[in-house]
Amino acid sequence: MLLSQHIARFSDGERYPYLEGQDGLMSLWPTLFTFAESRASKTANTIRNELAAISHLRVWEQLEKRNLLEELGEQRFPTEGDIMSLRDHCHRDSLDLKRYMNRVTYLSGKSIDIVAPIQVASLQSVVKSHAYNRITVIAKYLYFCAVTMLRVRPNAGELNNRAKEMREALLAQRPKGKTSRSGLAIHPSPQYFDEFMSVVAEDSPDNPFKSREVRLRNFVMFKTLYETGMRSGELLSLYVGDATYDDQGDPIIRIIDRRDDPNDPRMNPPQVKTLERDIPISQGLYDKIQEYITSVRYGTPNARKRPFLFVNHRNDEFQGFPMSDKNFQHELKRGVVVRPDRFKDIRRHGFRHNFNVRLTDQLDLYSIQVKLLTDQQRLDIRKDMNGHDGDKSGEVYERNATRAMTKKAMRQFQDKQSSVLKEALAQAKGMVGDDEN
Repeated sequence: MLLSQHIARFSDGERYPYLEGQDGLMSLWPTLFTFAESRASKTANTIRNELAAISHLRVWEQLEKRNLLEELGEQRFPTEGDIMSLRDHCHRDSLDLKRYMNRVTYLSGKSIDIVAPIQVASLQSVVKSHAYNRITVIAKYLYFCAVTMLRVRPNAGELNNRAKEMREALLAQRPKGKTSRSGLAIHPSPQYFDEFMSVVAEDSPDNPFKSREVRLRNFVMFKTLYETGMRSGELLSLYVGDATYDDQGDPIIRIIDRRDDPNDPRMNPPQVKTLERDIPISQGLYDKIQEYITSVRYGTPNARKRPFLFVNHRNDEFQGFPMSDKNFQHELKRGVVVRPDRFKDIRRHGFRHNFNVRLTDQLDLYSIQVKLLTDQQRLDIRKDMNGHDGDKSGEVYERNATRAMTKKAMRQFQDKQSSVLKEALAQAKGMVGDDEN
């Protein structure tokens, strides 16, 4: 029986994701697992991702006509072949698998021969990091279920050791290595983001948004991402009062973690994944935010019932409600399709990467014109601006910047060598011509 994911909302604002069977009942073991292992320390989005991995495991069971929890209850642990099969399954795209399963289910009810049957091995794959996380969750989930259901057996000690061996065998199948040498996803160059911002400017003739309200709101949202590098979840969690001034009178945006906010009507609200912090912004951006609040948001029906900064302006039942992540992605795509040949690779997180590329340039300029920054000072500045709790992410950006500088220097050297070689060849050709004369 396949599982579907749902979200329960408690009176204190907490969202609790859970899996439900086709019988309409909450699935017991996934609920026990997330309640015991995840609820206290992880966000609702993280739990949703864990449940998605468990649902993916259930798809494998249906394909193989197996029930691993029943087998564990009978003290039968997955074989080496099962573990290899699970590893391969974790690399497969879940939507593609479901399409395959629907096709097989449909064909199984017909008395026909399939000349070229669909091969599971030919299905689309997910990126390494996704497969890595799936295997990690499945290993922990099966271990939790095994030790919980078998702990009262007379041979519980031996069974516990076998459960550990199962877990370690699964974890050993996680993919090795990174998806790229830089440790960063590939994003467009800053020039493409500059061009995108010119397209979504309020007075741009290419602006795809029709109403003044949506034009101003979307420009302010994209400008905020462009100027601050905050995550889209942080953007959509902002309150009206989070754009303010610091003690020195400089404009800032405050990032505050408001998870399980009872004011938030969204069942799956955006999450603040980084540390709380104050991000400096330009006076121009601050003024635009205030213009949106006073001239657009203030007059939008239902908007003043809740404190969220960015709201829907469609004339429907959700008018004035805070924007969802799905709404935001839709608006971003509308901007991208204006020039798909130029903007096709622009994504939400690309704004954060673009911010860090420009931050590198500013740090370099400061070191040249004002005072040389040490490596640790550069990491500390980057950490404060991005809300990181350690230096690791900053080190990735610094390494990437160093690699880019090295490539540029090598390219200049190669261009110089090429011109020298061309000049030498031209001189040699001239000397040969003189000898022939």
